[in-house]
Amino acid sequence: MQNKRLKNTLVFWFSCMVALAILISGLFFLGKPVTKKSLVGALPVPDEGSFYILYVDESPTLLQMRNFVSLNKVLLAFPFFDRFDFRFISMFLTILEDSKNTACIAFPLERKFYLAIEPEEDTILSVASGELPPNWKKAFPDISYELVEGRFKVDVSHDFSLWMTLSENVIFISTSIDDLNLMEQNITDKRKPSFPCWRIQKDWPGHLTCRMPSGVISFNGFENSPSGVELAWFSDNEKLQAEWMIEGIEGIFSDEEIKLFQPQKWVGKYVLPTQRSLSLGVTMIDTPELMESVPLLANAFGQTNEKMLEFLKGQMILTVGGKADVFSFSLPGILLQFPDRGEIGKTIVNDIWRNRLKSLSINRSSIAGYESGGAIELPISLLVVSSDEMTLIGLISKESLLSGVSLEEAFPEIVERSFLLWVDIDFGSVASDIERILSIGDIIGDMFNSEVSEGMPFDKKFGKLFKVADELRSAGHLFIGIHNLSNGEIVWQYNNLNVHGQ
Repeated sequence: MQNKRLKNTLVFWFSCMVALAILISGLFFLGKPVTKKSLVGALPVPDEGSFYILYVDESPTLLQMRNFVSLNKVLLAFPFFDRFDFRFISMFLTILEDSKNTACIAFPLERKFYLAIEPEEDTILSVASGELPPNWKKAFPDISYELVEGRFKVDVSHDFSLWMTLSENVIFISTSIDDLNLMEQNITDKRKPSFPCWRIQKDWPGHLTCRMPSGVISFNGFENSPSGVELAWFSDNEKLQAEWMIEGIEGIFSDEEIKLFQPQKWVGKYVLPTQRSLSLGVTMIDTPELMESVPLLANAFGQTNEKMLEFLKGQMILTVGGKADVFSFSLPGILLQFPDRGEIGKTIVNDIWRNRLKSLSINRSSIAGYESGGAIELPISLLVVSSDEMTLIGLISKESLLSGVSLEEAFPEIVERSFLLWVDIDFGSVASDIERILSIGDIIGDMFNSEVSEGMPFDKKFGKLFKVADELRSAGHLFIGIHNLSNGEIVWQYNNLNVHGQ
């Protein structure tokens, strides 16, 4: 009986091995699984010490971002960007909009440019037939092109042309025919040196790096040593996540200053409004910039410079959100939170009520859990309270505080992690705040039957800001965290999901 069981067991495992061998043989003879072509192999390898910008993306990241927000429309709403030419940026995005795989390197000093893309079938068919893809023509109808020796010569402007060719379903674009030939040779050259060597998140599909030799940047600390920036990312239909690393930035700081920039873990009894447009967490350190602002703040709060500096140093969170009533108008609230200020926090709060808010003290109500200070609602919503664990100063209603959430509930990804600075922005909420503020201005204008400067009605004067708000409404949610002087991260929820428990 045992021999029969042993025989059956051996037959079973032998059958599994045969099946596995057949499967492996089938994959070998019928074709190996399709793998993504490494287009970065077509790019030239930079010389040691050269200045270059390298971009590699094995996913359609730019297309996803472009579909969710029109960044150029937002920027052009501001006067500073009115004269900015987005033509080349738009052209680059148009070329990449159906690319499944991209590799690009630029040498700014030599004015050389190399781009390899793996586009969709329609684009390949158009180029193979000697025509520019229809979407390229539609986006830039004034661009002319011709075929020279079987290659496309695309005249971007009167003094700048790009050359393009198609090879094995890959489109190569560069600044000369010789460079196109070089890219075609590189993609098949097995002896070509390995390049690049990513320093962060090597397995992520997207990377952008800029390497600068010494002397390129004329800035204190950078001119005598090489520097660089690397950005890595991945994206899906919901979010973009990225990390960055800066090389050489320590050169612009002294050893004493570097010791000051030490990240701290974010914990404590913070209270954040349930609805938030912007939240900023920062560690205030004893820098010249802080020292310059101390006299102004000390005068505003009726304090000595020394006491004000002692109070400011440490962690702080600024929040824009919740509600504040200002002379019966409802505005977004603003709240500053200073944790673990102890007796100095309570002293500052008591001095503010005694020296600056004495005339409003009759309307003051206390807040449970805070020994010093209180809140008023008329004529404005004002909150100035303190305990050993937390000091709060803000133009915000008491209800926004009492209905608020903890740091753990608002930002679980921040708690117990170390940051020098972090920012969280809900663009949809920012858009609502902009429209709320603008509508109040419109009401005030109607009340006094007045028009703003140059005789222009309010809605026309601030029409661009309304357009900005409209664009921001669909821009989603952005988090930026700076871990230390060299490293940080970005998370962009660009499908406008309701994140962070909001």
